Amino acid sequence: THLVAVVFNGGIYTSSNSGSTWTQTSAPVVSYWQAVASSSDGTHLVAASTGNGSWGIYTSSDSGSTWAQTSAPVANYAAVASSSDGTHLVAVAQSGGIYTSSNSGSTWTQMSAPFAAWWSVASSSDGTHLVATSYGGIYVFTSSTTIGTAGSLSGGQYDAVELQYIGGGVFMPISYAGYGFTVQ
Repeated sequence: THLVAVVFNGGIYTSSNSGSTWTQTSAPVVSYWQAVASSSDGTHLVAASTGNGSWGIYTSSDSGSTWAQTSAPVANYAAVASSSDGTHLVAVAQSGGIYTSSNSGSTWTQMSAPFAAWWSVASSSDGTHLVATSYGGIYVFTSSTTIGTAGSLSGGQYDAVELQYIGGGVFMPISYAGYGFTVQ
């Protein structure tokens, strides 16, 4: 029932009745609101602005009554996503990296994802699994998996890998392409 929307040359709007009525939030009116996401209860919001002196990521923890610009790096953000509780956030840059926050936007970390033209991102409800798209394809990331003794992946820019999740935290390479890619 809780929805949020941005107007490119306007503000950010919320609805608490499945879109029957909309209310403009107190978000600064900037020329280029690019993306917005919400926690499942509609209290935690995250939005990306991409121009006119207000580049960055903004958050609200009170359904849009107040907003604060976060410490996320200045970038041309294309999309943002939120976990169900609003603590895990992710932002992708159109010509850059993927940035995550595990504390509702207080601090941000750049993922080791390739530098790409990212266009969209989605998050699992707990924020540990992410999927992002770029011109190069669909990428799946997990923040709960670490490289173990069973193997590793490495590669360079423009290398690609297709993985299949087979359970128990294990992925199997299906196919890969590129000049510097290795699977061990």
